[in-house]
Amino acid sequence: MTTQWSLDIPRARLQSASFSASLALTLPTDGLIDAVVTGRHLRGGKWLGIAWPDPGDKEVDAPSDVYARGTDLVATFSETPQRPVQVDALWRVAEGADTSDFITAIELLVSVGTSRLDSRPELFVQSVVPAGEVLRLVDLEGARFEPTGPAVDRGGDPGIAPWECYLFRLSDGDGAEGPISYAQMVHPADSSGDPPSRLPGESSRTFLRHRLFAEPLEKGVIRRARLRGVFLPRQNDQQRTAAYFQDFVSAEPPLGT
Repeated sequence: MTTQWSLDIPRARLQSASFSASLALTLPTDGLIDAVVTGRHLRGGKWLGIAWPDPGDKEVDAPSDVYARGTDLVATFSETPQRPVQVDALWRVAEGADTSDFITAIELLVSVGTSRLDSRPELFVQSVVPAGEVLRLVDLEGARFEPTGPAVDRGGDPGIAPWECYLFRLSDGDGAEGPISYAQMVHPADSSGDPPSRLPGESSRTFLRHRLFAEPLEKGVIRRARLRGVFLPRQNDQQRTAAYFQDFVSAEPPLGT
């Protein structure tokens, strides 16, 4: 089966031989939902959503422009009085998906621009991951990860590398650890270093949010940030994730949104 996006406004759907998910274009905070990976439905998961700083601003107007082209989904969210920047988002299935090396990889490229002389472009990319164990990359060369979370996160420790590269051991339907892992990473040039946290009142899902574009933005300037989410087999997932992160860091940025 060919990997491709399709549109049925206001939703988009991604389908491949080993992965499927949908995205509500008027609810970009949820990102990819209803994910099915190698026949397993990852209930409660939300992947690579885009959120604005106002916590009440979840549902937004439909994108002013949206199109699906093969492995790419592009959506433009226009500038409004409440959101003083235009946001262009590209969800792209990375090369090499549906191979034995990993199941599927999705890159998110976010661009912001404004017509104002000065604006605050801050936004977030976030995921809700049904995971029992969460690890953070601390040694890239040695492919070493350490447990992380609100009680044990050491992101502020100067001895810990400031990479936003997290590895989640996904839970099976009964809450036990399953055969699939998920890695989410931010390009170091775009990283803020925020640690993940558990959802309030939950022990089985982790909320991971990356803060982007914290500095003021002037008219005529375009800023971009890159993230990658990778679904992979549980076996050797630390070594695989470190290799994916190294590849991600070394890759040339896309020319467009």
